[in-house]
Amino acid sequence: MPRAPLLLDASVWFAAAHSPTGGSALVVEICQGVRYRAVVSQLLLFETLHNLRRKSTADAVARFYTLLAKTSPEMLDPPTASELEAIGMVTAPKDRYVLALARRLPVHAAITLDRRHLLTPEARSAVAPILLLTPAEFLEELRRSPLVSG
Repeated sequence: MPRAPLLLDASVWFAAAHSPTGGSALVVEICQGVRYRAVVSQLLLFETLHNLRRKSTADAVARFYTLLAKTSPEMLDPPTASELEAIGMVTAPKDRYVLALARRLPVHAAITLDRRHLLTPEARSAVAPILLLTPAEFLEELRRSPLVSG
């Protein structure tokens, strides 16, 4: 059975690298298994690296590179201008990027920690039926439905 894709936002990669025992790190680890695979874009990875260099430690940057090597995420092309326009003004311009990627793909869910811009009713409605979840919500979904593969 193919591995279900999960779009991992930069906030998840940042948290996983910064806190190797947290929920985000567990989601990234799950994407190294047989049920799920991580999907990302270059922009999301650049954003993660930029934020880690600005706000975290050299150890976290090194962990980020290790996570990427272990996870081998699928790299997505950036959304087109028309895909970004189709999202509308439901969130900040820089965050429409994530919504456009989620909407384009048959992903199971987009995982993010961005409560202010992405985990809003408007953003969730813009990508439905794709789920926008926090790492904790995703892990709870797995706990409740362990046999669901996506």
